[in-house]
This record gives sequence, C-alpha cells and structure tokens, in this order.
Amino acid sequence: MNTRPPRLLFAARPLWPGLAIAVNRQSFLSNVIRCLTDSGFAYPIAPEVFAVRTRQSNGLMELSLESALSAGGLVGHLSYLLLVISMLMNRLSLLRMLVIASALTAIVYDWVWLRDPVGVFWETLLVTVNIVQLLILYWKNTNARFSDDELAFVLGKFPGLARGQSRQLLNHGSWQEAGDGTVITTEGVNAGKLTYVARGVVDVMVDGKKVAECGQGDFIGEMTVLNSEPASATTVVNGQAQLWCIDANVLSKILSRNPEIRREIDASFARNYKEKLINTNQLIAKGIVP
Repeated sequence: MNTRPPRLLFAARPLWPGLAIAVNRQSFLSNVIRCLTDSGFAYPIAPEVFAVRTRQSNGLMELSLESALSAGGLVGHLSYLLLVISMLMNRLSLLRMLVIASALTAIVYDWVWLRDPVGVFWETLLVTVNIVQLLILYWKNTNARFSDDELAFVLGKFPGLARGQSRQLLNHGSWQEAGDGTVITTEGVNAGKLTYVARGVVDVMVDGKKVAECGQGDFIGEMTVLNSEPASATTVVNGQAQLWCIDANVLSKILSRNPEIRREIDASFARNYKEKLINTNQLIAKGIVP
C-alpha cells in the first residue's frame, strides 16, 4: 500500500480561507488526485488547506466557521479586503500601494499557513511589478519641469494631477502668441482643438455681436472636446494673447487612457463654466455686452 502523504498538482490561495472540499471516494476527482499522487507529479500541501475527505457523502463543499475565523483565515481575508479597497482608489499611486500591501499579506498567508511556494512566487512578482511602477511615477514627478506660465496653468486648472501627469498633458499641446484679430473658433464649425487663455482677452461673438469675453484662465472649445459639437460662438483675440492649444483628437486619446487626467479635465471645465457665467453677468451689469 502506498503510504506517501497526499499530494496535489498545485495549491492556490482559496477564495474563502479555511474552505474544505468533501469528495466522494468513488468520484472522478478522487480518481484524478489518486493518479497524480501515485505519479509523484505534485508536492505536499498542508491538510487543513485542501482536505480531501473520502467519506461517503454528496460531494458538497463545506465551510468551517472556526477555520475561517482562525488566525490564518483572518490573514487571508485581510489580503482580499486590501485588494477590494484598492479598487476604490481614484489615484493610481494609492491603488498600487494597497495592492502591494495586499500581496505582502498574501505572501505571509501563503508561506505560513498554505506552505505554497507557487503562491509566494506570484504574489512576490505582483509586489515587484507595482514597486517598479511606483518608482517610475516617482521619477516622472521629480523630473517634471515647468515654466512660470505652465506652472500657473497646471496649479490653477489641474491641482489634483501629479507633476508627471501634468507634464505629459502639456507635452501634447503647444504655446502660441496670438495677435489682434486672430480667430480661435468659428460659430457653427467644429473647433478641432481645446484652447487655454494664459494671458489676454478674447471676445465671444454670436451673429456678429459681442456677447461675452474670455480672459486669463479660461478654456475655449470645451464642447468640441467633450461632445464633438460645433462651436456655439466665434471667438476673436482682442489685442495680444498667449494661448495653449491641444488637438481635440489627441486630447481624447489621452483622456481615454488616463482616467485621472479625465477627472481633472472634467472638474476644471465645470469650474471654468461657472466662472464664465459670473463674468458674463458682470459684463451685462456694466453694460459692456447686451
């Protein structure tokens, strides 16, 4: 009779720590496990992790509350809890740090309770990848450099973005000096770009009449970026202006790949829309626009 300890092909961290599987002696799974054991392909695991009970039963999965609430079970639950919490994070850096904490907890669980080197290997790989990604983010943030105008732009409009993300966004646009009479958007025509006014004044015209002004800190062409809609007004530079522009298609690709940048852009558009309404009401009160 074979007296070697029971073996399995692999041991993975159970979905519910402390879960035991009861299998009928004559079941297919019992035969598979017996064949694997006899062939010597598998390595031993702790019996409390994956207990194959050969008693006559219906082959149903059984959960031991005592095992689930044991020290090992609680450590296993903690690793999953940290992973779930990480999915709730809006900032990528926080998400990665929680994933690292979850994987480190899982390593302890795999090594101490499961005695599972395969699980330890994969969890260690997960920790390594996320640490490398955090180091890359740190390098990008510390090496990001801004001019005075760029710094005022990102701090005023994207305060929640990391420096590296702000630099990435700015690199896809360009700064322009616009002279008097430069047309930025034309009423009824797709603008094709988003424009930020760093300095200067831009008149907003509808049916040839001035209805509002855009000044320092305002965006022009938001609706094109958000909804691909044509411009609702013609905008013309009044005097000299410094502008930052980015192609709408390029920006859309950036937003689709970077949810953090998209959230900041959407929030900045909402704040600027409110500021434009207040400014327009002031111009109406002063009689500058009808």
